[in-house]
Amino acid sequence: MNNPPVFPSRRPRTRFGGCSRPACRVVLSAEIARVKSFASPSTIYGNHQRGTGILNNELYIGRLVWNRLRYVKNPDTGKRVSRLNPESEWMSRSVLQLRIVPDEIWAAAKARQQHTRHAVKTAGVIGVAKRPRYLFSGLTKCGICGAGFIRVRPRTAGC
Repeated sequence: MNNPPVFPSRRPRTRFGGCSRPACRVVLSAEIARVKSFASPSTIYGNHQRGTGILNNELYIGRLVWNRLRYVKNPDTGKRVSRLNPESEWMSRSVLQLRIVPDEIWAAAKARQQHTRHAVKTAGVIGVAKRPRYLFSGLTKCGICGAGFIRVRPRTAGC
């Protein structure tokens, strides 16, 4: 019951019971579609300055940061608006027991974010920056044969 979630491509081969490649594709395609359905681009990429989004959450590397934002009320609308506090006011604490991402992977993700931001800034348009079209493009591998997944149909991936 308390087993951590495992991405479909990392599951052991026995999970599929020696099924054929087409059957493996069907199972994995359904699971990948479920994973992608909860996450919008802002959920994943967030805002690097505010530390929001999955790719910017420092808790994954064992660092808890708080007091990044303050909230003020807009007098015209009466709604709360968030404002970024100066970095000198941020408070952080090391919580290594919560670390789930190694330093080298975190550094690689940050380097890729920086490269993408630079490409977007110089191109002026996000589409020209050569971002992957799908979240897991080039990252997923078949748990049975080890081949990379490609898009077979609009909602189906295959190896």
